[in-house]
Amino acid sequence: MNSYKDFIKKLKTLLVIISIIPMITLLSGCSNNSDKQAPSNIEQSKSSDVGSMSDDEIISYREENEGVIEFKGQLYTVVNSNKSTFTKNELKMNKKNDTWDDFSKLDSLNRCGEANAMVGKSIMPTEKRGRIGMVRPSGWKLVKYNSVDGKYLYNRSHLIGYQLTGQNANELNLITGTRYFNAEGMLAFENEIRNYIDNTNNHVRYRVKPVYKGDDLVARGVYMQAKSIEDNGKGLDFNVFVHNVQPGIEINYKNGDSKLNKAIEVEDNYDSISSNDFNSSKSYKNKTDNNDYNDKTDNNDNNNEKLIKGNINSKGEKIYHLPGSANYDRTIPEQTFKTEKEAIEAGFRAAKR
Repeated sequence: MNSYKDFIKKLKTLLVIISIIPMITLLSGCSNNSDKQAPSNIEQSKSSDVGSMSDDEIISYREENEGVIEFKGQLYTVVNSNKSTFTKNELKMNKKNDTWDDFSKLDSLNRCGEANAMVGKSIMPTEKRGRIGMVRPSGWKLVKYNSVDGKYLYNRSHLIGYQLTGQNANELNLITGTRYFNAEGMLAFENEIRNYIDNTNNHVRYRVKPVYKGDDLVARGVYMQAKSIEDNGKGLDFNVFVHNVQPGIEINYKNGDSKLNKAIEVEDNYDSISSNDFNSSKSYKNKTDNNDYNDKTDNNDNNNEKLIKGNINSKGEKIYHLPGSANYDRTIPEQTFKTEKEAIEAGFRAAKR
């Protein structure tokens, strides 16, 4: 009798254990799933059909999704399946003024914000680009590396390229961007817009948004999106994030400091992204006169030895050096001037020797 009771008792215990095992497995599975983090990179998020959204929903969508995108070795990251996210109102044309540009005010850290434009032939410049060396964007450093095309690491990079609306020395339109970011990254898509308008005489809605991490002074990159108006995007429609990077150079985005780092490689993945009929082929880029159109030569002012060189010393004193003066040749200018009057009006004094 006792043996039978013992058998029943053991059987019940066994049945309890068997019933508990699936619960333990289920709980264990839930625990493992909770440890898996949701994708944090914008490029991993699903694209959205903004055509079915209201204008307010589109704006909310952009605010939630247009953050810093982690650099993973490629110059460009495709956003929203390479489709623009303009609201219906943003795509409307003003009959009285069919072209325009608009810039955000500088924030408390002197950083540029979003820039917008309706680009057409009537707003494009008809004269060569002027000097921009007097503008000092947030995080600006004048530094050279032999590995950089043109030596200078940073360009004063236009958000809305000069070739599109003629905005030049506008502090609301200039950020600190690497040579690679500016001349290889942004230029390719700016040329798409220019090429499309030159060939169709149509208009393009254009939006550029620099993105900073925390209180960084140098942008991690910019969102660039454009859509052709008259053909509702059939001729031109793109949405990309261009990373503010330079091959072989490590950048401190906090303040613009930099150092050599051969481990940093950048793949120019433009050809795998652009599918527009008016894409910026290498031949088109090569025949572009960047003195007229873009910013590849924005540091040429610093190389012209006929100009007066102005720099700021460790004490914060603004000093200008005339051609032929003792320290002229070894001075790396932070600003340049055509006349002494310009230098003095900018707050500089003459060097003592």
